[in-house]
Amino acid sequence: ARTLSAFHHLLPLLQPFRLPLLRAGQAALLLALWLLLLPLLVGLLFELAVILPARVPVDETPLIPLYEAWVLGLVFLKISVRCLLLGLLGNDHPWKRKFERVGANGFWNLDFTWTLRHVVLPVLCLFLSLLLPPYFFSKSVERLGYLYLRHVVLPAPSPPPFPASSPASSFASWLLPGMRKNRSGMPMSASSFT
Repeated sequence: ARTLSAFHHLLPLLQPFRLPLLRAGQAALLLALWLLLLPLLVGLLFELAVILPARVPVDETPLIPLYEAWVLGLVFLKISVRCLLLGLLGNDHPWKRKFERVGANGFWNLDFTWTLRHVVLPVLCLFLSLLLPPYFFSKSVERLGYLYLRHVVLPAPSPPPFPASSPASSFASWLLPGMRKNRSGMPMSASSFT
């Protein structure tokens, strides 16, 4: 509380900068979403849908360089917005009107809530809805496959009838000196020696 009271006398000095700082923060958020996150999502979608299936064999794990996906997405985003504004998708396209409204307001007079709600978030939600369901599906199949493999295909080995350090165990090892044991201490069958 003392720190706030110490800076309390500075608040009237910062009042003239309040609106420009707010506008700069809003513009920075929109730019970060539009120029950082959205190109990354577009590039990842193209990378996962087109490039990786053609370039990476099925039995290898693909590595996706995020900066390449971001650059690729930035190029695709720039081309698509340019085609939209040139009227290649139709002069009365609703997205063309939205981008023209954003451009007419200018960078510093941006209607933040309208731009975020009607331009940025719908595009982000579209690409997130294209990327996230396959990701979660693959992770759930991987998890279910592991559970199936763990509990059905490879059931846990049954415990030995007596502990490995018991007198019966030492007697059995003395009685059967040629019997080998696997890593878990279980006797191996004769067919596993070959």
